[in-house]
Amino acid sequence: MIIAVILIAYGSLFNDSLNAVSSVVMTFVSDKFGWLYLLFIFFLCVFITWLAFSKYGNIKLGADDSKPEYSNFSWYAMLFCGGTGIGLVFWSIAEPLSHYIAPPNPIEPGTIEAANFSIRTCFLHWGITQWVCFAIVGLGLAYFQFRKNKRGQISDLLTPLVGEKATKGIFGKVIDVFSVVVSFAGVATSLGLGVSQISGGLNFLWNVPNQKETWFVIIFVITCIFLASAVSGVNKGIKFLSRINTYLAFILLFLGFMIGPTTMIFDTFVNGVGQHIQNFIGDVLMINPYGDNTWIMNWRVFYFAWFIAWTPFVGMFIARISKGRTIREFIIGVVIVPTIFTIIWLSVFGTIALNASANWNLMELKDIIALPETAVFIIFSQYPLVKVMSVLVIVLLAIFFITSADSATYSLSLMTSEGNPNPPIFKKIIWAIIEALLAFVLLSVGSIKPLQTISIAASLPFLFIMIAMCPALLIELKKESINKKN
Repeated sequence: MIIAVILIAYGSLFNDSLNAVSSVVMTFVSDKFGWLYLLFIFFLCVFITWLAFSKYGNIKLGADDSKPEYSNFSWYAMLFCGGTGIGLVFWSIAEPLSHYIAPPNPIEPGTIEAANFSIRTCFLHWGITQWVCFAIVGLGLAYFQFRKNKRGQISDLLTPLVGEKATKGIFGKVIDVFSVVVSFAGVATSLGLGVSQISGGLNFLWNVPNQKETWFVIIFVITCIFLASAVSGVNKGIKFLSRINTYLAFILLFLGFMIGPTTMIFDTFVNGVGQHIQNFIGDVLMINPYGDNTWIMNWRVFYFAWFIAWTPFVGMFIARISKGRTIREFIIGVVIVPTIFTIIWLSVFGTIALNASANWNLMELKDIIALPETAVFIIFSQYPLVKVMSVLVIVLLAIFFITSADSATYSLSLMTSEGNPNPPIFKKIIWAIIEALLAFVLLSVGSIKPLQTISIAASLPFLFIMIAMCPALLIELKKESINKKN
């Protein structure tokens, strides 16, 4: 809490200083360790895939006779809404256009090659590379907590490597405190982005002023809702909202498919999947040792680091709702299912964006994506049902805001309650207020970007923690396998 208050005060009073510090730190992290992020994400894709199909895939996350707490649909809905939903909606139009008009060298902007690169890049950024990060932390937490009866703390995942004395001592406390700080910084930035897009949509549709007063009202109303949801518990609030939002997402997806260029959407899907599979290894490990890496650092390394910064609280939430499933079932549900949905989503809205881009020149498109919070509404204005689609986007964003904040509030409360799966209500209230304050204050002074940069730069130490999680989990799984044979 003290660190959160310091961040709020520093961001409010010394905005320029925070901006300068964050830029320097992020430049250092990406320039010196960009290669490590790329290599680790590739390793994680291989490791998670191997784990799913290995002999360990049948091990239950819980006792051998335990059953899943939630139906498959409710589970998938909470995974999607508690994880990536708000970011996917925010960037589903702006990102395909960004890569189309400003791809890395030597691809020419505005060409067919740029369009192909744009689609497969969006598939990569929002698909498997994101979900393997959430999966390794969620899997480790669920296994150690429900199978080995450990606390639900990030530090417990390293017990096989450093011992229980270290994880329950100063070493463990430092890791757990650091995980909390990375989490609330990452949550605040995402909530800030969500508020800016909701406000931008209201301004675009009904000329509601896009200013501090509007942001405050949006944050206040949504905070009251997600606080009520958080207090009511996972089984009531977030489960109910996630199901509603998943239905709404399917409706928006269906409408996008119907109003968009249908044949082109199918072509984009088929070609994009082929391009994605064909270029996967090269794209994940893409870095130029002899030239300019600006695009790679600003997009690929930035995204990979952002996903890692989100893993403590998303992994914590995923673990909480996955008790009773096997490791194989967990990996398929957490990695494969959301990736397939994401690819379908981006095939529809990526095609809608690229198809509409013919109505503007490259300079005009640059102006549109300069404000990504309104890009989706501008592009929708070129199609029928613009009002219906835009209202759906705003409602989706609002509920994604609620479910993301709800899952984050639960995770932060759990992390600051010694891993108690039913943390006290007063802690949920405290963290909800801190998240809302942090998002509003830093959005008001224009500091969301620096805080996002700091949370991403802070992902570097957590990257090493995640690297250590893999052998730690493997050691424990091998130990269990040996004990079963004996």
